[in-house]
Amino acid sequence: MGQKGTAESKGKKEDGKACVVVISVLASVQPPLLCYVPPACFDYRRWPDFFEVAALKAFKNSVSDDPSGALVDWTDANHHCNWSGIICDPSSNHVINISLIGTQPKAQYLRFSRKPSKLQVLDLTLNSFTGNIPAQLGYCTDLAELIFYQNSLSGEIPAELET
Repeated sequence: MGQKGTAESKGKKEDGKACVVVISVLASVQPPLLCYVPPACFDYRRWPDFFEVAALKAFKNSVSDDPSGALVDWTDANHHCNWSGIICDPSSNHVINISLIGTQPKAQYLRFSRKPSKLQVLDLTLNSFTGNIPAQLGYCTDLAELIFYQNSLSGEIPAELET
């Protein structure tokens, strides 16, 4: 059975009632359920990076083996723009480039969500990724370069990416 992690935090009050935000990650669900946040309860201006970081963590959690330690600094102790292989836009702190070239992480199912939506380059050259190309990459509307050279991905290119 997969791992389950849950966190709760109280949000702002709406109509005199406290909003409770519950975040749940179910490792055994494909694709994983990242979180549910009632829109009226969440101030997106205060946490602009919240969903982007959650998406990067979901990607990291999909990695079954990281022999070179390429993702070891992908923790809350470091700002996501300082994680190995991540390049952020300096003015917005949005992730624009993920490059894990030759770092040899292994994953059967790559997990992505609607974020990082500002991603322009995803380069996973010379790694050990298998399975299908995630259709969720189609949500990355700024994606200009998708490089999976020397991996073992299979299946068709998702329709969401054929633009």
